[in-house]
Amino acid sequence: MHAIALQWSIRRMDPEANMGMAADLLRASSPQPGDLIVLPELWPTGYSSGDRLAGAATEHGGRWSSFCADLASSHGVIIAGTVPARTDNALTNRLLVSGPEGTLGYYDKIHLFPPMREQQLFVPGTRADPIPLPGGPVMGPVICYDVRFPELFRLLALRGATVFVMPSQFPDPKEDLWHIFLASRAAENQAYLVACNRTGESGSFTFFGSSAVYDPLGRCLGRLGREEGYLKVTIDPAVVVETRDALPVLPHARLSLEVKTP
Repeated sequence: MHAIALQWSIRRMDPEANMGMAADLLRASSPQPGDLIVLPELWPTGYSSGDRLAGAATEHGGRWSSFCADLASSHGVIIAGTVPARTDNALTNRLLVSGPEGTLGYYDKIHLFPPMREQQLFVPGTRADPIPLPGGPVMGPVICYDVRFPELFRLLALRGATVFVMPSQFPDPKEDLWHIFLASRAAENQAYLVACNRTGESGSFTFFGSSAVYDPLGRCLGRLGREEGYLKVTIDPAVVVETRDALPVLPHARLSLEVKTP
């Protein structure tokens, strides 16, 4: 299967324009049935005020959900990207995963990023569950700032995740750090990591793109620059099995170890 990251400068609070960009880039990437398509974080709207995001989720949420479902069905692919989602009179930053047969699962962002004022915009998620994908891979859903918390990745890996999917809005000047994080999370969990970061500007933030795919040994299989476009990389779930069989890191984890302070 291919992992395809669609990277563009998100049009703030313009879902129609962003759906058009997603559709155009997906068509340009020539996806094959079974491919995994990853969109950026908050791809329909970008960041805005809580009221505007909540209003967009109410007015357009069904539209962009059906848009992903229709694209997944028409191309026979899996599509993952985050959207503002209303739940119990609150708003979450939700990674929604759609497949040819409908919704496969979702994950609400647990770690909220202070510089983007996410604590004022969203309520944090409380669960992180792997999402089985058609054909055998198991997705570990994570979002942007989550990459700084390796325990979340390890939890998902121990529960069966073989490919992490990470929509992001990761800003300058942290591009070097971004790739250190990606390589580390992939290698330490012996899993693929597909990271899709937006590009362009929003408010005082500039986003560097650099969407990338890393393999279970932490090697970069491909990365973009700051331009709008797509990254298409072949990933093989069998490589995860081979890597974990060669050195069974995960069973060696001592998560119950008690650490005493001096």
